[in-house]
Amino acid sequence: MKYAIVKNGVVVNTAISTSPITEEWIACSDTVGPGDTYSGGVFSKPPTPETPREPISKIEYLRRFTQDERVGIRLAAASNHIVNDYVELLNATTTLHLDDPDVIAGVNQLEQAGLLAAGRAAEILA
Repeated sequence: MKYAIVKNGVVVNTAISTSPITEEWIACSDTVGPGDTYSGGVFSKPPTPETPREPISKIEYLRRFTQDERVGIRLAAASNHIVNDYVELLNATTTLHLDDPDVIAGVNQLEQAGLLAAGRAAEILA
């Protein structure tokens, strides 16, 4: 039978034995391993971290916008400090991560400012 030792709700080790090695060892299934969690008498696998999206080049990113949107954003940057800041950040990079919180916030701000039609931010970030 397989047993697990749990510290602070996390499996730190497992062993095959005919009986628990000490009172702290808990009987478990063959699928339980170090890093799994244990709570309320139930073993669980930890959540799988999301795989980060691959970065895209700045030109790939800009091509997600229509020409009218790009021109409108550049014109708005001349008088809107928030839009200007986003454009400056964009100009400072060569690649973008579409799951980066700053990129997400920036595109959503462009939509809120009326520079992108409703729903375009989600399309651009998809």
